[in-house]
Amino acid sequence: MVWLVKFRIFLLSLVSFCSALLANEVDYVCLKDSQDTSTLRQRPYYSKNSSKKSEPFHVNIGPNYTRAHIKPSGFPSFDGNLGGLQGEVRFQKPDFFYGGLKVAWRYGDVDASNGERSLRDISLQENLGYTFQIIAPGNTLTLFSGFGFRQFRHQVWLDGFSGITLRYDDFYIPLGIYGLFQVNDFFSVGVNGTWMPQVYTSLKIDPLGGARWITKNKLTNIYNEIDFVFTSNQFKFILSPFVELWEDGETSAQSRCGTKLVLPQNSYVFWGLNFNIRYSF
Repeated sequence: MVWLVKFRIFLLSLVSFCSALLANEVDYVCLKDSQDTSTLRQRPYYSKNSSKKSEPFHVNIGPNYTRAHIKPSGFPSFDGNLGGLQGEVRFQKPDFFYGGLKVAWRYGDVDASNGERSLRDISLQENLGYTFQIIAPGNTLTLFSGFGFRQFRHQVWLDGFSGITLRYDDFYIPLGIYGLFQVNDFFSVGVNGTWMPQVYTSLKIDPLGGARWITKNKLTNIYNEIDFVFTSNQFKFILSPFVELWEDGETSAQSRCGTKLVLPQNSYVFWGLNFNIRYSF
């Protein structure tokens, strides 16, 4: 029955190989005891790179493309394309505290049936949290929160009206979760979900004397992203399709002579692609 023993060894080896590739967790080692019988022993699986010291400092930089849809309440929607840059520095390693700072800028034109806008979007987000190692080395789960600032600057030209500038300044609290799952030594997949409720928002209008109005805070701002991470030594190349929902609340104000100024709520839908080059050290 030698062929049967060899066949069993072959099947066990095949199962071991597939399990290591798909789960990146365990492999099965076939051992032969003194009575020439086979048993299974389970041990943790580590990638070739898992024995290396983890680099905790990371720097990202790269361009972005965004398709924008903006809907002022009660008015025609604006659509167009934005482009820009983003950067990030972070400290992150498994089973330790996490800290990061992100900066992003994008600019472009959006058009509607009754006019057009030039939109500039600047954001700054600081995060603190904790990174947990899960299942096996290379797989992590990070929970984070922090503080964020965002500025939208609209230069608006509507049919029959001269141009005005609207500047929204939004302060918010990000609450997020980020999971990174290593497929093999050269490829990983990350998933990011962040909720960004506003805590203070205001609007400045030019040329109306630079007056500033308080707008209603919105709690439905959400950012979702999937990272496809390709690793080459200390460098990573990251493609990140994303979708984002954001709102600026309506505002109403009254001048000293009793004139009312009412501006509608803006609802934004952004989707697009970020590309980043990351250096770890």
